Amino acid sequence: MTAVKWVQIEWCDEAATTLQPAFAGDEIAIKLDVERGFATLWHVPEHGYIVTRLEDIEPGVQELVLVAWAGQNTGPIVEHAQNVCQSKGIQSIRFHTHHPEKLINRFVKRWGFGRVQTVYRWES
Repeated sequence: MTAVKWVQIEWCDEAATTLQPAFAGDEIAIKLDVERGFATLWHVPEHGYIVTRLEDIEPGVQELVLVAWAGQNTGPIVEHAQNVCQSKGIQSIRFHTHHPEKLINRFVKRWGFGRVQTVYRWES
């Protein structure tokens, strides 16, 4: 797989438009997290955009959260994230999806992700 370069950028309309399908109604919250420095927006030339954040899952153990990502041929984005985590001692990568059926064969199995939970939400 060809190495990719992630370029940290500020929130912009082009990224918001590309990421729109991945927001699942959370665009305002994600935008605020990026603007406040709680999350990071990246442009990955020729592949798309990704929003990430680091979380402490227990003392001294960090997890990279792929908050939202979209574009074309996004596999190299995930491979890069895995390599960065391994080199920086980040223990795991987590993502949530509204389309697990689309990801199972094409993404999850290929990149070695395992299912750890299913989330259900009721809203009034």
